[in-house]
Amino acid sequence: MNIVETQNLKKFFQSKKGTVKAVNDVSLEVIKGETLGIVGESGCGKTTLGRTILKLIKPTSGKIYFDEKPLFDLKLNPTKAKGMLEDDGIDPKLRKSFKMNKYELSTNARVSKTDPNSWRIDDDGATYLVKGEENSLKVYSVMDITDIDEKEMRKHRKKMNIVFQDPVSALNPQMTVYDHLNRPLVIHKMVSSEDEKLRKMVDILNTMGLKAEHLIRYPHELSGGQKQRVCIARALCLEPDFLVLDEPTSALDVSVQSKILKLLDRAKEKFDVSYMFISHNINLVRAISDRLGVMYLGKVVEIGETSDVFQDPKHPYTQALFRSVPQPDPDKKVEDPLSGQVPSPVDPPEGCSFADRCPDKMGICERKDPDFREAYGRRVACHLYKKKKS
Repeated sequence: MNIVETQNLKKFFQSKKGTVKAVNDVSLEVIKGETLGIVGESGCGKTTLGRTILKLIKPTSGKIYFDEKPLFDLKLNPTKAKGMLEDDGIDPKLRKSFKMNKYELSTNARVSKTDPNSWRIDDDGATYLVKGEENSLKVYSVMDITDIDEKEMRKHRKKMNIVFQDPVSALNPQMTVYDHLNRPLVIHKMVSSEDEKLRKMVDILNTMGLKAEHLIRYPHELSGGQKQRVCIARALCLEPDFLVLDEPTSALDVSVQSKILKLLDRAKEKFDVSYMFISHNINLVRAISDRLGVMYLGKVVEIGETSDVFQDPKHPYTQALFRSVPQPDPDKKVEDPLSGQVPSPVDPPEGCSFADRCPDKMGICERKDPDFREAYGRRVACHLYKKKKS
C-alpha cells in the first residue's frame, strides 16, 4: 500500500526569463513503511518535489494522493473488469460490485485511466483507485489532497511533515526547545494535560538521543547535530505517517551524519513512519533507502529497489551520476564525466531532457520525450527500453 502517490505532478514558476519547469510530470509512490531516496544534481527539483507533495507550495497540475487504504477485491474477471473501467461512464456490473461491498457509486462517478494498469474513480468527493495486481483487481480508498484549500489541508498537516535542510534557520533563536515542541502539540491538540505533554516531549527527545535538560536550552546553546535532532523531534512529535527529509544531514560532520541516520532508523520503527529522503549524497542515500528515485531536470528518470539500481543502473544519466561519485582512492580518477551543461528548466529540450549529454543518444531522443515504463524490475524513462523486461 502507498502512503503517498503522485500522478503527472507538475510545479512551474514564472520568472523574467519565462516559465521554470521545476517539477515536470512526476509520477511516483511512497510505500507505507519504506524510505524512498531521491537523488540528483543540485537544481534538479528534489526539494520542490518534496514541498509540492506536502502542499507547502501549490502544484501547477497533476494529482497528489495520501493515505491509501485497501477496500476489497473486484469479484469480476480481470480482463472484463478492465474493459468496464476503460469504457466511458460506469458499467452497471461495476456499480453492482461496489454495492455488494457496501460502497455506492453515484451517477456523477467518473473513471479515468492513470497508467496502463491503474484507474481512478472520482465520485462526489470520494476517490477510489483500482489497481491490477497479478491476476486480480483491488480497490483502494485514497485522499485526494491536490485541490483542497489550506483550511482543510491543516487537518492533515500532522500526518505529513518535513525536516528542512538547515537546522539553524529552521529554529527560532528566541524560543527554547520546549517552545519548539510545545507549539505543534498545542496547535494540533495532541495532548490533554501538561504532564502528558512533558512525558511526550521527553520521550521523543530520548528517541533522538537528547535528554530532558535540553528542553530549557535555546538553539545557540546546541551543537549542529543537536539542532537537527530537535528539528526531527519537532516533526515526529505529531506522530506523522509521512515525513520528507530534505537533506537533513548536509550541514553536519560525517561522524554526526552516521548518528542521525541511526536515529532516523530507530524513529522509523518506533513511530511506523514512511520517509522521503532527499539528498545529493549518493552514498548516504544508498545506506538509508529501500527504493531509489533519480531526478534530472524536473523529471524522475529511474526508480526501483536501491540495491538493484546501484548494482545495475539502466538510465544513462543514473550510470553517469554513479560514476561521478568520488572513491576513497587517490590513484583512482573519476571515469567518463558527463559532458555539456544541464539544459535550462525555462527552455528544456523538446525530446528527452538528457539527450544533449547522453552517450547513447538515438534519433528519436531529440524528437520525443520517453515514457516512464517498466523495464528490468523498475521504471525507466529512456527510449533504450521500449518493451517490458524482467
